[in-house]
Amino acid sequence: MSENRSHSNLWSLSGKRMLVTGASRGIGRAIATECARLGATVLIVARDRGPLSRVVEEIAAEGGSAHASAVDAGTLEGRTAILAEVEDKLGGLDVAVLNVGTNVRKKLVDYADAEIDHLIETNLRGPLDLLRALEPLLTKGVDPNAVVIGSVAGIQAIRTGVPYAMTKAALHQMVRGVAGEWGAGGGLAVGGWRGGAVEGGEGGGLGRAMEGGKGCGVG
Repeated sequence: MSENRSHSNLWSLSGKRMLVTGASRGIGRAIATECARLGATVLIVARDRGPLSRVVEEIAAEGGSAHASAVDAGTLEGRTAILAEVEDKLGGLDVAVLNVGTNVRKKLVDYADAEIDHLIETNLRGPLDLLRALEPLLTKGVDPNAVVIGSVAGIQAIRTGVPYAMTKAALHQMVRGVAGEWGAGGGLAVGGWRGGAVEGGEGGGLGRAMEGGKGCGVG
């Protein structure tokens, strides 16, 4: 079966306005390109403009619609810029996929305080702040959804580093709490996916999930 034909058997995202952070490579890139194929207009966000531009070109070459914003979602300034870009480029929001994450792999006693602070700010505070800030836009959207990408490191000891695993475990619980709060009565749906290590960076799509993936906290 051809790729185009297989896509015709999937659901349509035509008309959906979608934000994907961490979208220059790996899981974020795969989500952005796939959803654009299904008809969504996608705003992709990452720190490096070069890889983002290539994703936009790839989407455009397949007839899709995408905008790029080169900002760091792991900083307060970057998150503020994302909000402005969503309103300017999309004019509203129906789906948010929060995929930003970073890691420093060391033994626990070898971390500097600044490294731990950076992991918490990027992996936990970033998604929390973005969800809070995007909520007013999402609640005005059509069948709004928010998806937070976590990690199996938050539920299993896979030697990715203790601070990273700690932030992902907290992220999973955040998703459960937000899903219960916002999804009550059929409102804004919030869900999470615990991804594993992925082969296939910039050009490899979702690649192969080395540690598997599971859903969590769907509202």
